[in-house]
Amino acid sequence: NKISVVAGDQLSVEDCLYSLLLVSCNQAANALAEHTAGSISAFVDMMNERVAQLGLKDTHFMNPNGLHNDDHYTSAYDMACIAREAWKNPSFQKICGTRTYQVKSTNKRKAGEILGGQLLNHHQMINGYETSSRYEKDYVIGGKTGYTSMAHSTLVTFAEKDGMQVVSVIMKGNSPKQ
Repeated sequence: NKISVVAGDQLSVEDCLYSLLLVSCNQAANALAEHTAGSISAFVDMMNERVAQLGLKDTHFMNPNGLHNDDHYTSAYDMACIAREAWKNPSFQKICGTRTYQVKSTNKRKAGEILGGQLLNHHQMINGYETSSRYEKDYVIGGKTGYTSMAHSTLVTFAEKDGMQVVSVIMKGNSPKQ
């Protein structure tokens, strides 16, 4: 998934974060990694250092976007721990709970000229993406979808009900479209 940018377009960090978390824009993941650490490889090193600090043993990253690499892996338990840690960040909470977002104008184009500029959260329990409201749940407060042909459908969901917050992780799932 991506938004259509042209050479020289400058997007804000905020637009890149929304593009990454709502529609899994791999280009945004790479741009954010380079912006944060100076290079993709330096950012991947940071990712692996962080999971080691969290004491996670079943995760090793090779890229910032989750695309397949035989040496890039995680477990449902580790992903739940990573998600729980990410949830501590208010910006992450806001973005992954957002239903829709409009990418702002760049230095070269107006917002309406950017193909894919109206981003819809792909999490069906947040906004019914592609299913109307069939799966929407009021208690779902955030989440992140993913898909590769090797990993199949993945889903992290944050929910809150009756004062309890939970995180759920589904890996190697089959979506109705497969």
